[in-house]
Amino acid sequence: MSTPSKAPDLIPIGKIVGAFGIDGRMKIESLTDFPSRFDRGKTIFIKEAEYKIQWVAWHKTQARVKLNGFACPEDVESLVGTLVKIPADDRPSLEDDEYYTGDLIGMKVMTEDGEELGQLDDVLSLPAHDVLVIGEVMIPAIEEFVQMVDFNEDIITVRLIPGMRGEAEEA
Repeated sequence: MSTPSKAPDLIPIGKIVGAFGIDGRMKIESLTDFPSRFDRGKTIFIKEAEYKIQWVAWHKTQARVKLNGFACPEDVESLVGTLVKIPADDRPSLEDDEYYTGDLIGMKVMTEDGEELGQLDDVLSLPAHDVLVIGEVMIPAIEEFVQMVDFNEDIITVRLIPGMRGEAEEA
C-alpha cells in the first residue's frame, strides 16, 4: 500500500460489501460495465490509498479480490460500504457514438426545435437500451431520438414524439 502525494481524479468502479474467506480477501460489488478494471495487477484506490490487485475471482456481479495489506476479515470489515476507485484517466476508450454516463449528467437537453427541456438528471441502464431522464421526461438513448451530443456547448439535442413528455398530449 502507498499513499500518493496528490491523488489523481478518481471515479468509482465498485463498493466493498464484505470480507471473503479468512485471509483478507474482500467482496466488491461492481459498479462498472468493464469487469477488466478488476484484473490481476490493476491498481485501485480505497480511501485515497493505492493497492494492486493480487488475485481476483468473480461471483455474479461481485469481484472477490485479494490486496496487499489485508490479512484477515477484520481488516476488511471496517471498509464495508467504502467505494473502490480508479484514476479517471484509466477509463477505456469509447467508440464515436458512445459516452460515459457521468460525462452526460447535468448537460442541457434541447429539442431539435430549440425548446429547452432541462438538465439531464440520470441515465437508466435498461435491458433494451439506456434511457435519458430529464425531470419527468424519459427519452430512449437511441439514434432515432438522440440527435446530437455536443460537449463543447454542453447540450444534448433530442427528437421527441407524441407521448414522450409523460403527459397526455392533444391530438
